[in-house]
Amino acid sequence: MIKRLRKRIKGEEGQSLVEFTLVIPILLLLLLGIIEFGHIFYAYLLIENASRDGARYGSVWATDTEIRQIIDEKTYSLEPTNLVVTISPAYEYRQRGEKVEVKIDYKVPLWGPIWGELLPNPFPITAKTVMRVE
Repeated sequence: MIKRLRKRIKGEEGQSLVEFTLVIPILLLLLLGIIEFGHIFYAYLLIENASRDGARYGSVWATDTEIRQIIDEKTYSLEPTNLVVTISPAYEYRQRGEKVEVKIDYKVPLWGPIWGELLPNPFPITAKTVMRVE
């Protein structure tokens, strides 16, 4: 009984609560940063795969419209207003043995207001694939 009373008088029970309140904002920022990184990485993987599929499709004599359609199908979950697709050379100028390049620029809108201060918002990412025309 006396030991409990002495422990209360020292005030050590509130110490863990104070430590928790000091550490929790840092842990939350770390967690939100991991989530935001995953969001950006997901968008990068989508445009990288779409670029590869578009270049592969373009290497077997697909028109620019068909390539853009393939890219639109692969990136349906991304915001289309932030997506810029560049195909070179144009379909009319492609010849067997030359290269076709598909470049996709995307601006990833960041979710958290904190990241807009640290990173450019929207965050720009680019994927480019070059393949030889068959």
